[in-house]
Amino acid sequence: MKTEFVFLPSGHDPYLLQCWLRGLPDEASVWLLSDHEQARDIAESHAAVCNHFVPDGDGTLPRQVQDALAKADRTALVIPLSLNQIPMRYRPGNLMADLAPHYDLLQHAWAWGFREVRFVAHQNEERVALPYLLDAFHNRHRGQRCFLVGNGPSLQQLDMTRLKNEITLGSNRCFLGYESWGFPFTYWGCYDKFQIENYHDIYEAHVPTDTVKFFPVEYAPIVNMANGCPINSIWPEKTDRAFSADPTQTYVGFTVTYMLLQIAACMGCDPIILVGTDHRYNLSRRGYSRYFRRFRRRVARQLRGGRVYEATLAAQRAWKKIDRGAVHAPALWSTQDATHPTHFTAAYTDGGKNQFLPPEPEEAERDFDCAHAWAQANGVQIQNATPGTALKSFPRINFDDLF
Repeated sequence: MKTEFVFLPSGHDPYLLQCWLRGLPDEASVWLLSDHEQARDIAESHAAVCNHFVPDGDGTLPRQVQDALAKADRTALVIPLSLNQIPMRYRPGNLMADLAPHYDLLQHAWAWGFREVRFVAHQNEERVALPYLLDAFHNRHRGQRCFLVGNGPSLQQLDMTRLKNEITLGSNRCFLGYESWGFPFTYWGCYDKFQIENYHDIYEAHVPTDTVKFFPVEYAPIVNMANGCPINSIWPEKTDRAFSADPTQTYVGFTVTYMLLQIAACMGCDPIILVGTDHRYNLSRRGYSRYFRRFRRRVARQLRGGRVYEATLAAQRAWKKIDRGAVHAPALWSTQDATHPTHFTAAYTDGGKNQFLPPEPEEAERDFDCAHAWAQANGVQIQNATPGTALKSFPRINFDDLF
């Protein structure tokens, strides 16, 4: 007999749940988890629903549900909710499910032991794998040092084999160094929306299966990676910058390194040591105005959440759905725009075939200054062991002195 587990969140219209229940075979066994005021009436009116339980407030399931979950051959949690389809930012004409506003539902599902969520609505279904959430790594490495590895040219000056038995966090195309270094990093992350939308298939093929992989939750519907860990990345509401060691959220920054710093802090790592963070760019910025982008972000931050901003955003998304050419190509750079090596290997840019959004070092420095302030306030050491680094936010140390 097929067993289904379904969750109706409080405040959501039960109509989609009723439609889903009517489509079930007669022999289905359903466990309805909900404290919705109409949940019990719905359970009693549908013969297939034989069990209804109210989840405990501490994030655990009643014992009977836990036993049923352990015996079931499926561990997906069904949530009767229609996800809005929104345009991708850098791939005009392509839509993806708007999952980010429902991160709290994923947290409930993961805390209860489900490792897959199915959002169902009128014959449509969106499956989201949940091998991990950041909660699984909270204080996992408390008091242990870790190395957060950037992809700068300075890595060529270091004996990277020394990090083989260390806790390591890398990003993007760091896997290009694994063969020569002799080991893969412990954790991997990607944060850049352009990189995810355009190169996620490359990452899916080359990041080792066993590596835990961090990426923004909004891309969970399109990123297909084993041991994935979608994270909740949000804009701070009351300040331009914020840093978080809370597993329920990280804050938006201007480099993947900032995301990984927050993840390392959440893991309890201390000290956190940066290597390969050269923070030095020699690029031409054709058609790119960092001042205009900074002004636009400042205005958006002030208006975000208000009726005018949200209405404008909704209208923009609707227009992008209709006019597939409405999204203009972003300013990008590739090898021909660089006067010096930009990464630890020339293969990183693949002879100019790989493109990147222009870096914003001034904005990233403000992020790093925020991280340094958090570290000082919380008694955590963040150190920079990158040879010749231009980043001044953290105390500098000598890489060779660490071993």
